[in-house]
Amino acid sequence: AQAAPLPKAQLTAPSRLPRPAWPAAARGMAAQAPATEPRVLATKAARKMFQEGEVRPLLESLAVQYYSAAPPPEDIVGFLIEQLQQQHCLPPPPEGALDEGDADEAEELREKVQELKAQLEALQAKQRR
Repeated sequence: AQAAPLPKAQLTAPSRLPRPAWPAAARGMAAQAPATEPRVLATKAARKMFQEGEVRPLLESLAVQYYSAAPPPEDIVGFLIEQLQQQHCLPPPPEGALDEGDADEAEELREKVQELKAQLEALQAKQRR
């Protein structure tokens, strides 16, 4: 008598738990979101579904490619950017220094981050009292 065949998830990755079956709406979520608008993950469930359905597989794929390269690349960031370009047919990122407009925007963002950090620290100090 033969044993029942193992599910595909157990054959390919015995150390990982099988991924849940996503509803049809969730599987098509990436295709439905317009490329020009940021995706809004309003609920905890939506964030979790995005992380498990899109982010985790992407990171796992990049990790496998990095660790299977012999010898491992010294420029990790460059390697990961190159792999993302190849996997998703993306154009290369812009090279060189920021132009004046981008440099001004980057400085404004740094200032805004500092302001927000100060506000966060003030709020946390109030909560401790």
